[in-house]
Amino acid sequence: SQSITQSFVPGEVIVKYKNQNSDGSKLSISSAHSKIASKRKLKAKKTWSHLNAVNYKIDSQKTVSQTIQELKNDPEVAYAEPNYYVSITRS
Repeated sequence: SQSITQSFVPGEVIVKYKNQNSDGSKLSISSAHSKIASKRKLKAKKTWSHLNAVNYKIDSQKTVSQTIQELKNDPEVAYAEPNYYVSITRS
């Protein structure tokens, strides 16, 4: 039998940016990243340009949950979630 254990990397979030601005123009991941990262003290660890997504390290005293709530309110963010990892345990 196998069980799946889920958890997340402490102090990290994954952010997926929208493909378009509210006016319909193409959203640049680099401009969105610059604005959001500096405002929220996030440091990019890995970028997936083809997905418009970035793995960030939180450089502030905020928790993962607090950071995600703030990011969800940003109009350029499609979604934000913890940096989950999944492991399979065999018994």
